[in-house]
Amino acid sequence: MSTAQRPWRGVPSDERQIERRRRLFEATLGLADTSGLAAVTVRGVCALAGLTNRYFYENFSDTNDLLISLYEELAEQAMTNTAQGMSTTGLDLRSRIRGGVQAGITFVVDGDRRSRHLLVRATALPELNRRRRQLIGHVAESWAKTVQQAYGLGDESSALAAVSRFVVGGLIELATAFVQGDVVVPVDDLVESATDMALAAIEAIALRSPASAHE
Repeated sequence: MSTAQRPWRGVPSDERQIERRRRLFEATLGLADTSGLAAVTVRGVCALAGLTNRYFYENFSDTNDLLISLYEELAEQAMTNTAQGMSTTGLDLRSRIRGGVQAGITFVVDGDRRSRHLLVRATALPELNRRRRQLIGHVAESWAKTVQQAYGLGDESSALAAVSRFVVGGLIELATAFVQGDVVVPVDDLVESATDMALAAIEAIALRSPASAHE
């Protein structure tokens, strides 16, 4: 007997599952935004998503799994946007750095609910906070590779790795403050100022290296 899953009303089963997963994520963001993480229960999420518990457990083992999966999806989107911003805005270093900064801040500005989950709520649960640190590490690695290419530095530059993590962590903290309303500036000014600060820190360490193309 064939194991192929038949479409329902013309929609393949895998597409229906993706859509249900999206609805569960949106419901989670809505509940967390209005009532906090404590309100994110299986019953509450399913009610808001208009789905039965069966479809919840089709995707997640429990609410902790749901929150982690949501975080990982948002982190992947953020990393993809940042990488694209750094790779498509010109060959000079400032253009690449600015592209990454602008892509990250645009992601924050265009999605308040998702950015609050990604930046603010991540500190509320140990597992989410661990993934937040991983996000900083992954983005920092991408930035370090861009700087290595720009200055002809070797992979062994531990100082560059540390500075890249410092810069990315600082930018994420700045974005968090922006989301929370603690930093109130026009978006364009925020992008330019963040770019200046990031570039200054990166150039300082790159220019100290004997392998730098500028030495």
